[in-house]
This record gives sequence, C-alpha cells and structure tokens, in this order.
Amino acid sequence: MKEIAYIDRNFAEFIPNFIKDRKKDIADIRVLIGRGDLEGTIEILKMMRETANTFGFKNLTAMSSHAVTVAKKNDRSGIGELMDKMEKHLEHLKISYVDQVEECEMDFYDSGTDML
Repeated sequence: MKEIAYIDRNFAEFIPNFIKDRKKDIADIRVLIGRGDLEGTIEILKMMRETANTFGFKNLTAMSSHAVTVAKKNDRSGIGELMDKMEKHLEHLKISYVDQVEECEMDFYDSGTDML
C-alpha cells in the first residue's frame, strides 16, 4: 500500500535528492548502531527530523523524532526496528505535489493518530 505525502510543489525539484539522502542516512545509522555510536545516530536523526519537517513529510518527521527518543534511551534494537519502518515507508511513499501546504509545524502530533 502506497503512503501519500502531500508536498508543496515549490519543493518538487529537491524531493528526489531528499529521498535518496534519507535512504543513505538510514544506511549510515545502521553502521553507527553497529559501532555503538549513539551520539552520531542521534545527530543524523535530528537532521532527518528537521529536513523532513521542512519539506512537509509528516510521517517521516514523526518516525525520526521517535527514533531520537529511542536512541537517547540507548535502545539499539528499537532504533533498528524504526530504521526498518522508515526504510519501508520511503519505499512505499507516493508524493502528491500540491499548491502551498499551509499547516502548522509538527501539528500532526495533535491528530491523535499513531503513525509508528
């Protein structure tokens, strides 16, 4: 099942690289987890969260935010599971470009929907 992300069409030229870069981030995080480098993992996850939020990827923002919390708890297996979910999410993502998306930053937390 495809997950739909509604993204402002003004960002269209940046999205292919954004997706490619997030896939690389996930691979990098897996390496860092293997090395026990949670500080580096958290740094990448925070950057993922910020860029996902900037471009309007609600689910990816929520997942990376949750992963930061899990990483701070030193839960390596939990981070690994979240990386699996994020990877699947990116593989099944369908982008729908729309005219300016007007939403409050991070407002999806108020929706009451568990996206993880």
